[in-house]
Amino acid sequence: MHSSGTKPENNHNDLLGEIFNRFKVEGSYLKGYPYGSGHIHDTFLVETDGPDNYIMQRLNSNVFKNIPQMQENIERVTMHIREKLRLKKSPDIKRECLTFLYSYTGKTWITDSDGYYWRISIFIPDHRSYDIMDTPLKALEAGKAIGKFQSMLADFKG
Repeated sequence: MHSSGTKPENNHNDLLGEIFNRFKVEGSYLKGYPYGSGHIHDTFLVETDGPDNYIMQRLNSNVFKNIPQMQENIERVTMHIREKLRLKKSPDIKRECLTFLYSYTGKTWITDSDGYYWRISIFIPDHRSYDIMDTPLKALEAGKAIGKFQSMLADFKG
């Protein structure tokens, strides 16, 4: 059972392509497939013929009761961090901060015909993520990342 409460469709490419085309993205949809080991949202990697590939998520409204408010909070946090990185002249902001795309309705999320919420972010290639901190070094690096994130939000209002 997936996090949104239903099994993904056998032929999810039609649905993913339809959802993809509702966002302001660069490139055309080529294919999408389940990605990662997340337990909350249904996550897909979308390959395109453009400069970026994308992560598309069907969000779990059983866990997050107010998806629009959650997305607005995420937008505020990422805009704050992005501005700090810009001021520091970071060489690769796309790798250091999530980039959510806007839909043609001007929001970073949409709902499909079944009422599911979806969002799209730029895929960060050549990254690694871990489900388990099985070494002290991984735990140390995770702590550094959390500390950097918190320090960037030290002056965040609200």
